[in-house]
Amino acid sequence: MAVQYILRFDDITPCMDWDKFNIIEKSIINFGIKPIIGVVPENRDSKLKIGNKNGRFWETIRNYQSLGWGIAQHGCYHQYTTNSGGILGLSKKSEFAGLDYDKQFELINTGKQILNNEGIKVDLFMAPSHSFDITTINVLKKCNIKHITDGFGIYPYDYKGITFIPQLYASPLNHYFGIYTICLHTNTMNNEGLIKIVEFIKNNHKCIISYEQAVKCKDNSVFNKYLFKIILILIRKLKKKFR
Repeated sequence: MAVQYILRFDDITPCMDWDKFNIIEKSIINFGIKPIIGVVPENRDSKLKIGNKNGRFWETIRNYQSLGWGIAQHGCYHQYTTNSGGILGLSKKSEFAGLDYDKQFELINTGKQILNNEGIKVDLFMAPSHSFDITTINVLKKCNIKHITDGFGIYPYDYKGITFIPQLYASPLNHYFGIYTICLHTNTMNNEGLIKIVEFIKNNHKCIISYEQAVKCKDNSVFNKYLFKIILILIRKLKKKFR
């Protein structure tokens, strides 16, 4: 199978930098691309309050969903509560990892209800700072959320009853096979970075798929689930050693 890509946009809130996002949005709609967008149900993170409030925020999100975009529940409040990196170990802060089941259920269920009340149906989860633990997975299953946009691997895979859609890169890279989610934070991108993504979409739109298409290509082999993770861990250790 030839290489395919998923575009993932984090930190979607009413007060994000919509001017930047709209630059990329035009290309996404023009080429009929269906990205993943991580919507914060009730943002309480001051760092994500950047621009003027979008008074039509929920109407905008409902429109994106009608276009087939993947709406991911991006935490609940995007408010960090612990210093745990969770099962991926990619950060040292979390809204969920390290909390007990009841507290995590309260957060995730509250976030899902906020989205449901706005007419947004979700079965996809995006943890702030990529940090979640086994308890989070158990809560997601209880809340009938079946997919996580995160993890290691070349193709989506099942783990503990949840389908993981791996997310490895924060910028476009050329590959020959696999499905790669590109994680983008438009709030912090400069003009050069925005143009780079627009050009990537223009040149590769035929290879960009939705998360729903991706989950049909699951690979539950040991190689896909674990070997790629081991390789990445070794690379990180070597980088630290030779800094």
